[in-house]
Amino acid sequence: YCDWYIEMTKVRLRDGVQASADAARRVLVYVLEGCLRLLHPYMPFVTEAIWQYLPHRGQALIVAPWPQAGAVDHAAEEDIGTLMELVRTIRNARSEYGVEPGRRIAAIIAAGERLPFLQEQAPVLAALARLDGGRLRLEESLDSMPDKALALVVGGLECYLPLASLLDLDRERARLRTDLERLAAEIARSEKLLANRDFVAKAPQAVVEREREKLVGYGERRAKLQEQLHNLSL
Repeated sequence: YCDWYIEMTKVRLRDGVQASADAARRVLVYVLEGCLRLLHPYMPFVTEAIWQYLPHRGQALIVAPWPQAGAVDHAAEEDIGTLMELVRTIRNARSEYGVEPGRRIAAIIAAGERLPFLQEQAPVLAALARLDGGRLRLEESLDSMPDKALALVVGGLECYLPLASLLDLDRERARLRTDLERLAAEIARSEKLLANRDFVAKAPQAVVEREREKLVGYGERRAKLQEQLHNLSL
């Protein structure tokens, strides 16, 4: 509710469509009021104080009826769940590639049967994933994978983020090569240390195991950097 629905409704509240904004406000109040009823036995004073500021029936929250469960729209839950996972995946990609938080990026999404839903929610997707709405392309399917794009697969959707919109390609390639050189030096040092029989025999076992774990971590990090460099060179 707080970290997803409220953020989604901000788009509807500022888009200028009165009916949509009013519907969003009603849902916000309805859910908050229900949460206050559920929390009241554990937090009686603060929930009562907040409840009094909301539109309500009755004189006090303490005598308000307990919330009753209603019908569940499983299709809507699945659609919103896919949207949330898509936003998370794009955010993770942005973080991994060091994209500035305020930078809007392009995206190409093959949405399949969820195309109408994503078209409707395009402003929300753009706002939460920090996409450039003018460069957000939604299609049912794509004939071929876009060139030089980071490919993401989310719940049957295919999302491509053009690398040129994510970062300065030449500078990023140079950074990755520098990181790989530093990592190669660390791997060589660790391998040399573990190849030293005196170190393995005389050092505390915990120290030896820690060095082995570091070497494994270096290898995993190198593979990840090599994959990123390969993707940037396609």
